[in-house]
Amino acid sequence: MRSRVRAVDSIDFQVRRGEIFGLLGPNGSGKSTTIKMILGLLHKSSGRLAVFGKNASDVSIKSRIGYLPEESYLYPFLDARETLDYYAKLFQIDHRTRRQRIDELLDMVGLAAVQRRQVREYSKG
Repeated sequence: MRSRVRAVDSIDFQVRRGEIFGLLGPNGSGKSTTIKMILGLLHKSSGRLAVFGKNASDVSIKSRIGYLPEESYLYPFLDARETLDYYAKLFQIDHRTRRQRIDELLDMVGLAAVQRRQVREYSKG
């Protein structure tokens, strides 16, 4: 059985509209755990966590948050369009908006011409 570890204890901060915020600290200090709780990827054991004034688990805030993890959460056999569509569905973005936004994003990052290539074939650089 795994022992319980207190990864984050008594943290309190606010980020106001327009502010750029950095979370700094040594290895093992709870930075990644804190971010994952804000994103709703980990559950807090106590206290209150609000994002945009709503509970962090509220799916409506997910469309307003971006996150680039250290390790990729991409499925190598999906293509770029399928990958974006998959994640947009997780955030309950409607079909029409998904299609339009995916087209915009593929154009923005220069992948429109190769959008049907599997993710594993893209350069990571």
